[in-house]
Amino acid sequence: TILYRPDEANRGLCEQAQDHDQAVAAFMEVVRILDNPQTALDLGAVHHADLGEEAASTYERIIQICIQARQYERVLRIFGEAQAKIVHETPDEVEVDAVLPVEEGREYKLSRIEWSGNIVFPTAQLSKGIHQQPGQTVNAVQLSDDLDAIKPLYQSRGYMKAVVTPQLDLNYADGTASYKLEVKEGDQYRMGDVEIEGLDEKSSAHIREAWTLHQGEPYDSTYVKRFLKDTGDLLPPSIKWGVTIHEDLNEKEKTVDVTVRFKPKAAT
Repeated sequence: TILYRPDEANRGLCEQAQDHDQAVAAFMEVVRILDNPQTALDLGAVHHADLGEEAASTYERIIQICIQARQYERVLRIFGEAQAKIVHETPDEVEVDAVLPVEEGREYKLSRIEWSGNIVFPTAQLSKGIHQQPGQTVNAVQLSDDLDAIKPLYQSRGYMKAVVTPQLDLNYADGTASYKLEVKEGDQYRMGDVEIEGLDEKSSAHIREAWTLHQGEPYDSTYVKRFLKDTGDLLPPSIKWGVTIHEDLNEKEKTVDVTVRFKPKAAT
């Protein structure tokens, strides 16, 4: 079920789609680009300057134009001859049921994974976090999860904005796929100020004294949780505490200011 609620930001744009075929042509041009990202956008296929500009920026707005132009079934059928019907319609909302056929396509096996750009951690160490091995069926979802799990490793050394971008290369001849994993480690951030909130003055002083990650040292994003676990006995024992941690990155100084907020939990 697809719900569409027109808002004021889109009404003016939708009103530009006076020609229904023109709106659908704009959307189909964007779909063509999504199917083949290497192809340049042909704004001439849109035949409308405003729609062309929108198509170049985002296909979602074009979908909304088509829906507003009452091309529900026609738009949905662009997605693989979908079976669609309007089940409910009001001036503020349209509900459409659609059945979208799925073509699974060919199954690809992983041939190799190559790393580039990593300096802080060797390839052998980063590779330990990747579950897929050559010869196994490619699993892009698992790879995405694995790459997300690598971020805390870099953040433990102060590289707060490190990212790993996968580039997939399919070999249609033998049904294999390879990945190039490009690492951008970014700048190393250092410890800035630490603020303790929500505790009495005495408890706050004890917590600050126990904090051993000093200003100027490479920041470790895993330190705070370890610190709280090790210093729990410094808190007033008669209260159950909830804790929130806020990290504020100073882009100019390349430091991280940390605020630890304590709040008593409500009695149950």
